[in-house]
Amino acid sequence: MGRILAESANNIIFTTFCILIIFTVFITACITNNSVTNNTITTPEQTFHTGIAPASDITEPITNQVQVLHSVTTDAREGIQDQPLTGPISITINSASKQLGLGEWGNVYSEPMAGNVYLVLNITVKNNDAKEGFNFSSSSLVVRDLDRGNKNRAMYVRDSLRKYLENYIVLPVTMKQNDIVSGQVLFEMNDSMNYKVNLIDDNKNVITYQTINFDNLLTTENPVNITINSARKVPRFNTSYPFPGHIFLILNATIKNYGVRPGFVFEFTSVNVEDLRNGIKPEHSLNGGVNLMKNLENPLVPGTNIKQNESVTGQIIFGIADSTEYRMNLIDGNKTIIASRDINVE
Repeated sequence: MGRILAESANNIIFTTFCILIIFTVFITACITNNSVTNNTITTPEQTFHTGIAPASDITEPITNQVQVLHSVTTDAREGIQDQPLTGPISITINSASKQLGLGEWGNVYSEPMAGNVYLVLNITVKNNDAKEGFNFSSSSLVVRDLDRGNKNRAMYVRDSLRKYLENYIVLPVTMKQNDIVSGQVLFEMNDSMNYKVNLIDDNKNVITYQTINFDNLLTTENPVNITINSARKVPRFNTSYPFPGHIFLILNATIKNYGVRPGFVFEFTSVNVEDLRNGIKPEHSLNGGVNLMKNLENPLVPGTNIKQNESVTGQIIFGIADSTEYRMNLIDGNKTIIASRDINVE
């Protein structure tokens, strides 16, 4: 009888021990499951803050996305990026000028079409990392007038104009890796204040670009400035009439010579004005007309030599279509536009 009681007691103890083990395992499992659930909830927050997108959100390899930046077409690129793209080929604009003619007066001389200018760029193109080489041809550069949004203009290639440029780039050139090409290229463009130069590949995709801004043409190379003090329109004078459909535009202007040591000589051809509505541009002022100048109180007289650090103020007159928006260009003896000012006349 004592033996039976002892065995029953042992069974009870063993059963209780088993129950305790099972209960402990159950509690541990619940705690573990709760911990896993919490980690799953916080994972998206951790992913967001570290900038790592979940695998389900990635639709293409990152390498393909980078390549797209260097092969977007010209139309798609226009107006999207504010900074030049970096890539295997780079372009630097060393200098830019707008010219109304090439050559010397009295000799062979070339002028752009009416309303246009010659845009002369001194550039440097470098093959940084294109191991297969880069074919730099006359179709590798296109320029867009950003103010008017006109179509891209390709390089202006005429062998007869090479002699008028100091360092004309003769194309095509096959550029190996690390090769550099520097020199001048020429475009015939609308007269604008802002241009965009696109460097493109053989498939007409933009590789990189640079912008050119002519809002301030006061530089050490062309240190002559012009200020428009006032502007008014006159339908006619008692003895002088403009062409039909035109008016007289009278500008009171100040021209200051900051750094041309021999002096800047003002001529009636030193300024022109463009009607910004339709691009019509008189070739020069009317300040050479003796009878017309009698109608002005203080005309700027052609042949006036403005010495260095001196200024001259006077009136300049044009015959032009009636408009509210004009642009005046100051031009040096080489027919290079050295200053531009927009004029609003109500």
